[in-house]
Amino acid sequence: MEWLESYLKDYPGTILVVSHDHFFLDKIATQIAELANRRIHIYKGNYSYYLAEKERRMEALKKEMELQKAQIKKIEEFVERFRYKASKAAQVQSRIKMLDKFKEIKLDGSAKSVAMRFPEGKKSVKEVVKVSNLGHSYGDLTVFSGLNFSLFRGDKVAFVGVNGSGKSTLSRLLSLSEQPAQGTVQYGDHVNMAFFSQESSQNLTYANTIWEEVSSVPSSADDQVRRNLLGAFLFSGDDIFKSVGRSSQRGCRGQNNFSQR
Repeated sequence: MEWLESYLKDYPGTILVVSHDHFFLDKIATQIAELANRRIHIYKGNYSYYLAEKERRMEALKKEMELQKAQIKKIEEFVERFRYKASKAAQVQSRIKMLDKFKEIKLDGSAKSVAMRFPEGKKSVKEVVKVSNLGHSYGDLTVFSGLNFSLFRGDKVAFVGVNGSGKSTLSRLLSLSEQPAQGTVQYGDHVNMAFFSQESSQNLTYANTIWEEVSSVPSSADDQVRRNLLGAFLFSGDDIFKSVGRSSQRGCRGQNNFSQR
């Protein structure tokens, strides 16, 4: 990332970047183009400047909107008060024309966000998983061998390493979706394990509709609960009948996620 940032900073051409990395945008972006509510706003600065300037612009717009409301109210009160007074007829008509010329100021609606929570899980034993003499290979290629470690209740662990060092392989072995060439992976009592692959094709059936996919998961939940769940992820109305393959294009690519409780 440091090399890429340095290279892009010195690049003499124009670059258009779409990124979720705020720090990256702060370091290389000189303009931010915000696309919202079918309009685009350009901010001359990096991402941090954009956030601050957007907040300042919204505050100024709120004040302008309140001032406009006060002006409109004052004019409407004048019109209502002197509507039937002949001597004020010209002034009333003038103010009615003023009302027609007002262009109502509206604030941009706040963006929808995903709302989700994980249900409270049953308390597991202290030692969640024990790995003993774990090793794996593909043909003549040994990825790793002799791994020994334990994960305990409440631990939050990240696997780090260069490409090809075996992070994804180790994740699959821990998830029990792949059998190790040697050693064991042993879970403690009352441990519920879940695995979300970085390959979305392993998690989803692209040919299904969103509704078919969520309905394929064994559950005692009724249709309304399933709809509520989809609504929490911003899928509502006829959106639930779109194909998973089409809708997954809206998402973000992630890494392997391995969770336990």
